[in-house]
Amino acid sequence: MKKQTIKYLGIVLILVIVLGVVIAIAVNDPEYNNIIKDIKGENKSISKETKASAIEEGEIITDNQVNLDNYDSNVTIKNGGEYELKGILSNTLLINSPEDVILNLNGVDIESKETAAIANIGEGALTIKIAENTTNILSDGGSSEYDACLYSKKALNIEGNGMLTIKGKQEEGKGIATENNNITINSGVLYIESKDDGINAVGDGGEITINGGEIDIKANRRWYRFR
Repeated sequence: MKKQTIKYLGIVLILVIVLGVVIAIAVNDPEYNNIIKDIKGENKSISKETKASAIEEGEIITDNQVNLDNYDSNVTIKNGGEYELKGILSNTLLINSPEDVILNLNGVDIESKETAAIANIGEGALTIKIAENTTNILSDGGSSEYDACLYSKKALNIEGNGMLTIKGKQEEGKGIATENNNITINSGVLYIESKDDGINAVGDGGEITINGGEIDIKANRRWYRFR
């Protein structure tokens, strides 16, 4: 009986030694460490946030008829008024006007890899008009203080009879957002994707009003539909 007990203890001891060796090898294995970090969330990649002051204004737009195909950098509108936009821009459209600005989207595709696709950073309100029978796409990326694909410091209005797709790809970014100001959607066909809120009037000072249109939102792995 004693011999059997000693035999079993020997087997257990061997297994403990083998297990210890395996653990020691695993702990020193970079792949193992990466797996543990993934489980703990330590491997989550967060890009350095781009500060507003680091975003270049690029070329200044003075013409009210704007073909975005003609620009290869950020572009900025500094005067109030109404502008018609068409074409493709692989950068950001900034609005920095003390007066209200109206943008007529007539078939645009704007994609920025470092901040908002359209950012109204001036003191005037921004109105987006979606031209009838047109498809328009806005897409952003990176991580920045302008943390929405369609961003406005002041009030934002959206209307029209065309289609607008908004792809909010910034880390923890939104689809449409203002800074404590109202967002009003009167009409249009909108499809919004975002990692965070689809539509957000940040803080207690802003309200979201939907008077019409067809809106589909995919945000935080959830679907929302407004008709």
